[in-house]
Amino acid sequence: MSLAPARLGEDARILCIRLSARGDTLLTMPAVAALRQRFPGAHIAFLTDSRHAELLQGSDAIDEMILLDRVALSGMRPASLRSLFGDVLRPLATGQWDAVIDFQSYTETALLGALTRARVRVGRRYKTMASWLYRQWVDAPHPQTYMTFAHLDTLAQVGLIEAAPSDLGRYFAVPAHARAAWETTLAALDLPSATRRVGLFVGAAQANRRWPAERFARLAIELDQASPVPMSFLVLAGPGEGALADAAVAAAGATLGGRLVRARTASLLELAAAFEGCAAAICNDTGPLHLSIAVGTPTCGIYRRPLAHFLAPPPHQHVIAPDRQVERIGVDEVLAAAHELLPVRS
Repeated sequence: MSLAPARLGEDARILCIRLSARGDTLLTMPAVAALRQRFPGAHIAFLTDSRHAELLQGSDAIDEMILLDRVALSGMRPASLRSLFGDVLRPLATGQWDAVIDFQSYTETALLGALTRARVRVGRRYKTMASWLYRQWVDAPHPQTYMTFAHLDTLAQVGLIEAAPSDLGRYFAVPAHARAAWETTLAALDLPSATRRVGLFVGAAQANRRWPAERFARLAIELDQASPVPMSFLVLAGPGEGALADAAVAAAGATLGGRLVRARTASLLELAAAFEGCAAAICNDTGPLHLSIAVGTPTCGIYRRPLAHFLAPPPHQHVIAPDRQVERIGVDEVLAAAHELLPVRS
């Protein structure tokens, strides 16, 4: 299929689609911001899973969110079916869309985009064979680069932006209310104020992506001993991962004198505020890793396998597990990467 250039009016109605997962949805935001910059008068909507709404609500680039409750829908509940037709399919079919940018390119999302009958429907070879459902089809896989740049490359390929930028920078703004909530949480932790703070995200959705919690504690001790200034450490985890955070705190014992603490955040936005206040962060390969990068914090990712789409460029660092076994990554390897991070933000 030949690639037809996409041409839109300045007041175009543009629908962006990305249903999963949280980290993957976050990685589309620079591309959405680029669309807003190119078409400042456009109406830009974003169709996503309702679980990701919190991440997108504060974006200046998005005018409208269309939310699909995929969890409820999987149970075929009557209320979820009514919501699917009334809150998702009807707006797609009647919204007079000029363009659809499908950042996911699954058959599911291709069908949703086709329902709009938009003249411009952008997709890229990924996990769907339904290229015929698009009008602008990039018949090449994403380039081997961090996914934010891959999405920007797609927009450049179809002529919606001139060229993909080469700099990542900070692209997620923490709302004031989340920052205020985090400051309240932080004050209750009673950490020394004059310390260099490091975030340690010890959780991950899949067990085979979790570096042992006890090694996060050993890493903190080694970092503190090598630092010319006092350090403090926030042990962070997701819902249901409290035992991992507690294990890291217990492994540190009294060695750091109360400067390694579990930090409970009430929302993803408060977690973003916690990362924002850190000099560096060390995270397992999970969505919060990309949230730390998005707020501009130098971040080291601990990865099970070297997927280029999820390895952020410098100054961010990464450590790859040998033979895809994260338990084989030693503290010294992560320590070396962390030392590369810390001079970036003192």
